[in-house]
Amino acid sequence: MHMPEMDGITLAKKIRQLLPTQPLPLVLFSSLGRREVEAEEFGFDAHLTKPLKPSQLLDTLMTLFTGEKVKIESRSETTRQKVDPLLAERRPLRILLVEDNVVNQKLALRLLQQMGYRADVASNGLEAIESIERQIYDVALMDVQMPEMDGLEATRRIVAR
Repeated sequence: MHMPEMDGITLAKKIRQLLPTQPLPLVLFSSLGRREVEAEEFGFDAHLTKPLKPSQLLDTLMTLFTGEKVKIESRSETTRQKVDPLLAERRPLRILLVEDNVVNQKLALRLLQQMGYRADVASNGLEAIESIERQIYDVALMDVQMPEMDGLEATRRIVAR
């Protein structure tokens, strides 16, 4: 929601203007504990509060991309989401992970692996563009702040092609 130079609502409006016929799911991340705005009113498909919990992010992405809810398994005091290890067999995807932080790369790859996915990795926007020129991907998971070329600029150039 709050980013330098352009806030999340303005970004969402611009994306919707640039891609009026493509149903690109948009998720609003906000650091406030309450909803700052009605996310749907501004074209967001979901709203998550930071710090993000991996289980909430996974549930939101699964719902947006597959329409399927993740199965929930009850534990003594906490509720954990059970990841479907056969999801990749049912819904195969070619995934490009664009992330400069090695720890975040490993975490994301492990989460994807638990669902049965493998992903190619690019460490910055320039590598992402090169990867997309070599191969077609169904999904690019793009970090925003990276060296050499940030995720927003890389996305602009990818969409322009």
